[in-house]
Amino acid sequence: MKEQKPIDQKFAAYAISHVNEDHRPEMIDILKEICNADWVLDAELLSFDLHKMVVEGTDQKAKTERFEILFDPPLQNAKEFRPVLIEIVKKARQTKGHR
Repeated sequence: MKEQKPIDQKFAAYAISHVNEDHRPEMIDILKEICNADWVLDAELLSFDLHKMVVEGTDQKAKTERFEILFDPPLQNAKEFRPVLIEIVKKARQTKGHR
């Protein structure tokens, strides 16, 4: 098994900040449609690594729950996060359109 390099933390911090500033509706869609958390009113990307991202959903009473969304296959490097996230968003939107 090939040993993988750790995530570039500077890039990861930038990506997390960007997602949280500009793409919260997409994160809400992911939690609602992929994680079946239809109660979510807000979502925040907390972290990601090569295998998963951790997203916190918040309900109307400010109760929170953390969700791990696995990457299948795992990322090879941090720069793969963006295209993989776009695919997860597309999947969530397709699911949303079929309810």
